[in-house]
Amino acid sequence: MKSVKDIKLLYEEYFESVKRVQRSRGAFEGILGFGKKLSNEPCHFEFQKKLKDYLDEIKSDMPESETLKEILSFIYCIHREQKSEPSIYWMLIAVHMDTLELIEGLSSKDADELLKLYGRLFKKHERLPAQNKLYDKLKTRSEAGRD
Repeated sequence: MKSVKDIKLLYEEYFESVKRVQRSRGAFEGILGFGKKLSNEPCHFEFQKKLKDYLDEIKSDMPESETLKEILSFIYCIHREQKSEPSIYWMLIAVHMDTLELIEGLSSKDADELLKLYGRLFKKHERLPAQNKLYDKLKTRSEAGRD
């Protein structure tokens, strides 16, 4: 069974891989268009693929709503710890879209709690269109009354 502990390890591996890339780069690499930008390094895309595979595994063996809520809460909140590194920060926001199909596994109560959390994290005027889509999906699920 998948858990928050599993997903935290996946994220920790990602953060460590970015640190390794940063240590191996030249001092001025990526500045003024010379060299490779950090955001174009393969570690970001490898993380996204690993996370997508992990989420697909969860989808195929859907956990209890409470466990799913914990996993999604972690995914939706972790970006706050990475604001100082834009390439990580924006990747952590981008992968929110990979969670859309999991929302159906939430109870309406848990979906409502995540909806409120997401609304606090991303105010309506700050949300990107993809985030609005996720917010709307949470809202629909919270109103469905699956329980």
